[in-house]
Amino acid sequence: MKTLTKTIFALSLTLAFALSSFSAVANTNDEPGNIFDPKKMSSGLIFDLDHISEDLLKFRLNIHQPEKHLYNITIYDKDGNQLYTAYTSKTDNSQLFNLEGLGYGEYIVEINSLGETASDRIVLKEPEYLRPMGFIKESEKIKNKVTIVSLNTESTVKVKITDSNGKKVYVNSYYLKNYREHLDLNWLPKGEYTMTMTSDNFSETENITIK
Repeated sequence: MKTLTKTIFALSLTLAFALSSFSAVANTNDEPGNIFDPKKMSSGLIFDLDHISEDLLKFRLNIHQPEKHLYNITIYDKDGNQLYTAYTSKTDNSQLFNLEGLGYGEYIVEINSLGETASDRIVLKEPEYLRPMGFIKESEKIKNKVTIVSLNTESTVKVKITDSNGKKVYVNSYYLKNYREHLDLNWLPKGEYTMTMTSDNFSETENITIK
């Protein structure tokens, strides 16, 4: 099913790129932190990949060639699956690629011109605030109260409390993307405990004291 979804998306992507492609002079990306690193081929063709700072799931491919030769553009994911391919002979070409349907990750752009092939890699990084994470926080005002928070989770979160001997005294789990709960632990005997939150994407551990 995943392969079929990718295939359908790749076909939609091809049509969308064909409609949105337009001619433009390849320019340096002036956004801070991005480096203009064009790749040059023996035919004189130059291409460069630009991040789009205001939309992290998009990037721009800029191509310039001194003469009008036919060249091929192909995009692959990190596993080598072909997502897009097209031919053009434009001397100045700029295309905006939207990868919202595929998500963050590493992509390879390959250019073939006059029998020569060159490629470049672009990594679309997920913002920190969208990454799965968990927090465990003891209340500073209310005795023996602990707050657990998980954000952006896409798998079951397991919560466990063990005593100083490693014995489990509390076990729970939930499957919610975002979750917050205040735990009243006054029922536990006084002592030192370890609380852990784990999912497929994160693990959080905190030592807590029951007074």
